[in-house]
Amino acid sequence: MVRYPDDTLRPVRHVSRRAGMRHQAEADMFGDVALLSTGANMRDITSILTEVVSRMDLQEAQFAPEFLAGVWQQAVGDFVASQSTLVSLRDGCATIRAPHPTVCFELRRQRQGLIRTLNEAMGENCVRTVNVRSK
Repeated sequence: MVRYPDDTLRPVRHVSRRAGMRHQAEADMFGDVALLSTGANMRDITSILTEVVSRMDLQEAQFAPEFLAGVWQQAVGDFVASQSTLVSLRDGCATIRAPHPTVCFELRRQRQGLIRTLNEAMGENCVRTVNVRSK
């Protein structure tokens, strides 16, 4: 294991005696050159993903099913919320499911108003389109 400047320990592969002697000869001739190995810079995928995800600005709690249900009920009222469900919000598209075709028709007819009220509840430009589907 080799300790790097960022205080991480990383494994280094075994170097044969011949390769070590060649490395020493090159170091004597050209100056001290660090031995590079494929295993020296290997990192665990968990540490890489943790680092990448921590750098991302995620708002996971905002789009939890409980949050979507609350926002949907607040935006459309109790009666319409009991007849339909805001299933997901992905890439600016709100997907709504309703069991009856008449409710689907009414929701499609009020699409622009739904977009406006959902954006007021969740933040500007959060919802760009509404997709209504029957169950």
